[in-house]
Amino acid sequence: MDITKNQELTLSNRNLLTIDGIEKLISIKPNLVQLNSSFGAIIIEGKNLELIDLNNENKVIKLKGEIDAIKYTESKNNNFLRKIFK
Repeated sequence: MDITKNQELTLSNRNLLTIDGIEKLISIKPNLVQLNSSFGAIIIEGKNLELIDLNNENKVIKLKGEIDAIKYTESKNNNFLRKIFK
């Protein structure tokens, strides 16, 4: 992982989430949001999740709803290397 990169997640009152460094919104459902970020894939679980804003220029996403979990999965680079060496 490149330590010169930064990523900021802001969770307010467990119902308003802002994340920067977003590269791609993969999927959004009322109970699950999947995205790719500069630090790997992120899965957000909750209830009544809604997209408030997706700013592609600034790479920022804002979501509202009841946030239950925010999970990072393996970085995209590790997935790429794993596929090469299978």
